[in-house]
Amino acid sequence: MRVTDDLGRTIELSDFPRRVVSLVPSVTETLAAFGLGERIVGVTDWCTEPSDIVARAARVGHVVAPDVARIAALSPDLVLANAEENRRHAVEKLEAAGLPVYVMFPRSVQGTIDTMEAMARLTGSEEAAGPMITDARAAQAEGRALSARHAPVPFFVAVWKDPWMTANDDTYLADLLRVAGGKNVFGEEAVRYPRTHIGEIAARKPALALLPTEPYAFTQADRAALIDELPESEILRVDGMLLAWHGVRTASALRMFARLFAGIPETALVKGA
Repeated sequence: MRVTDDLGRTIELSDFPRRVVSLVPSVTETLAAFGLGERIVGVTDWCTEPSDIVARAARVGHVVAPDVARIAALSPDLVLANAEENRRHAVEKLEAAGLPVYVMFPRSVQGTIDTMEAMARLTGSEEAAGPMITDARAAQAEGRALSARHAPVPFFVAVWKDPWMTANDDTYLADLLRVAGGKNVFGEEAVRYPRTHIGEIAARKPALALLPTEPYAFTQADRAALIDELPESEILRVDGMLLAWHGVRTASALRMFARLFAGIPETALVKGA
């Protein structure tokens, strides 16, 4: 079987993979949701869900720079990686060790749906994955329909602090928020994850300032510290896994953020006051 990944690389597989190493937390979770938990033999230290699946898989180190020797020792017939989360050098070392590496790079909701479909084809799990992919498409349509009822809500989403960093529109999390009804005040920046500062954020007057619980673990203290500095913004600490983990969480994330932007209280999404 010959497949092409998101970087245009061709990977040769003799059959559907039986031993998979996942280097991406959201991919690990999505594989398990597709009913492939028994095939996952290795995961990164950052892979936490589902807890029962990752507990019995071998740990292969940090998501950014996984342990190539440890991965090779597992004799996987497929390694799943992400162009944004895993360093290119690590992927090249895995390939040099003779391991097939499929690299994903979803930067939008539609790209995530396409990636889910590719994962299902790659693993022979189309039947199990089908309802989840259909639900993601439905949530995408619902988000667009609900957001059409109101003006786009200007938002700022933080991805890091010290220095402050945000995301432009060429990123999964910003596109998810756009589909859900938001307008990114840093959307047109040339850099995908630009640095910024409080003065610049305030000057762009976001109606909502979103502080996710990951990748940077923003706290209620971080939120409280911004209240005076961003007087024109409602500052919300939100579930970072829902916002940043593309895949099986995409459908629920779209629905929750669409309700948030429409002014409907969303207690499962917002963390604290």
